[in-house]
Amino acid sequence: VYVSTDAGVSWHRSLDLIDAQVYALRPATLDVGTVYAGTAAGLYVSRDAGTSWSAVGVALQGMSVRAVYLSKVDPNYLVVGTYGDGVLRSFDGGTTWSEARAGLRPPQVRSLTVDDVNPDVMYAATSTGGFFRTKDGGTNWLPINLGLPSLSSRFVLLDPDNRNRLLGAGTG
Repeated sequence: VYVSTDAGVSWHRSLDLIDAQVYALRPATLDVGTVYAGTAAGLYVSRDAGTSWSAVGVALQGMSVRAVYLSKVDPNYLVVGTYGDGVLRSFDGGTTWSEARAGLRPPQVRSLTVDDVNPDVMYAATSTGGFFRTKDGGTNWLPINLGLPSLSSRFVLLDPDNRNRLLGAGTG
């Protein structure tokens, strides 16, 4: 991770993980200066706008975290999408995690979006299974691929102004 404090005129490295790609960066809207980074080596957090970083939760170490969701109303509620371990949720700021992936096949999440109005509703883009939705916080995931070709999905976004509208991208 690189940081610029002068609108991109200059940059300095702030998170240096050997052999660990960064897949997601997410600022916390409820905690100014807090940023989360999903990496091939787990989830990291900076509480000083990217100056220093620390691993979040022992359970995620070594997991490839591809997507990060941070609640806009509860600073302790986090959701991550991983490549190989599906979706995990934390209700205590990342200290402990619970699986939320039943029916998510394959559990290789590339992108994740959560409904801010009802955080039990989540959507995931997976490597070879297309798109999935859960309405119960991840207890049950169902494919939502009607009318789509067999594809490797990459991204899924929920329109905040129309919660019935999804945007998805993939190859296939």
